[in-house]
Amino acid sequence: MVGCGEAMEMALSECEIEAIGQDGNNGDNVEEGGGRFREVQKVSAFLKGYREAEVGRGGREVVKRLLASVQGGGVKGLEEEFEKMGVEGLLDDDLIRYLGRTVDEQERVVEGRGGDEGSKALLDVLRKVLERVKVEVRGADERAKKRPSDNVADGNKSRKSSRTPVRDALTT
Repeated sequence: MVGCGEAMEMALSECEIEAIGQDGNNGDNVEEGGGRFREVQKVSAFLKGYREAEVGRGGREVVKRLLASVQGGGVKGLEEEFEKMGVEGLLDDDLIRYLGRTVDEQERVVEGRGGDEGSKALLDVLRKVLERVKVEVRGADERAKKRPSDNVADGNKSRKSSRTPVRDALTT
């Protein structure tokens, strides 16, 4: 299964290759019909920045929900929230990367403050949440691998569809 970030990278890579081919010997010379690759690079930088900001925003929302569930319902509340988030599709590789960066930042805070109890407790909770999300995502990946392939058009397992991973990721 291809994630959204991977699908975007693949699509942008395909666009860059096509732009290079269209530019040909004209390169960046817009007057002679070139410059497409440079424009694709600008769009690519914008999209990657936008996506990263959205991943961060979504990650913050998920972490707030998880921390609120721990505060309000303890371990039972956290378990219930994990179950809801799994159904909602909020537990994914992007969240793992976001939590990893958050744990790293909190470790620097703990080191910088000499390790006050509140910072240490938050770091401990974040580490446990990160490990739990990893387990949940791995479990979801394993369940997805066990599903029948949607590349098979009519039950003939030797015949594959003409769809590309980019098209599959963008249409799902």
